[in-house]
Formats: sequence, structure tokens, C-alpha cells
Amino acid sequence: MADTRLGSLSAGTPTGTSLIPFSESGTTYSATAGAFAGVIGGDFCFSYIISNGTSAISQTGMYPYFQVNYSGVIESIDIMSGTSVGNATMSVWKGNYGTPPTSTANTIMGAVGTEVITFTGGTKAQGTPVITAFSKGDVFAINLNGAGTITFLSTMIKGKKTAVS
Repeated sequence: MADTRLGSLSAGTPTGTSLIPFSESGTTYSATAGAFAGVIGGDFCFSYIISNGTSAISQTGMYPYFQVNYSGVIESIDIMSGTSVGNATMSVWKGNYGTPPTSTANTIMGAVGTEVITFTGGTKAQGTPVITAFSKGDVFAINLNGAGTITFLSTMIKGKKTAVS
């Protein structure tokens, strides 16, 4: 598999022309990120989408990395799905380009083993991370612990920029 550390992601909803849609073992993955460029204190939202078309998401574990190109503070992490039934549990990991996150020891959500956000179909779930600050060049990963019968899951990491360039 190719190197999956990503940087300079584009804002918006992935489409057939997105920079980062890809499939592996029948599951399609997409990642996007957006922020108001050049504005300290400006809002940002990293959006990470996991989809398996019309079938339930079957691949659990760590999904591809994405790298940020500014410093900031995370205010919340939301997960949503258009599926009206099903459930999912996931966590968010952070590291840097030299040592990207590879295990629950890298969680930003709280104590290892309790770091998950649980989503039960038809609603959204929100988590407040324990580790909120990140630096330019930091690398994030989504770890999907389980997905029940969900076919589409969107993770949104929201916050404010603290430095640009």
C-alpha cells in the first residue's frame, strides 16, 4: 500500500474528482480539510469520511493519516452518519510527521481504553478531546473500533487556528 501520510487537503465534500478518494478491499475512503486561510483565530474543520457504498463498513482499525499545515486548538470532534440505524465507535490519534500515531497511546480523547466516541444511528455524537493543541505538521489518524451496520461515517474535527504559515 502506498504511503498514506497526507497534507494540504482540500475543503469540501468528496466527489469523483476529489484529490483523495480511494478504495481498498471494497471500502471507499475520502478525506478533506478546510479553514479560513491566513486568519489566526479563524475556524477550521477537518472532515474525514469513511464509506463502503451501500454495504456496511467492514474495515475497522486505523485509517490513513492526514497532516495539518497550521497550528490550532481543537474545540470538538463530531461524528455523523446518514444511516438511520447502526452504531460506530472511533477515536482520534495525533502524532507528528517523524512519528505518526500508530496506537491508542496516541489518543487525544482521554485515557487509553476510554478514548472512544460512540455514535448510535440517526443522531450525531460529539466528543471533547483532552489534548486540544496541535502544531503545524502534526499528523492525525482516525481509528474505527467498530461500525455496526453503518455505510457512511463522517468525522469532523473543529476548532480555531492559533498560527498560520
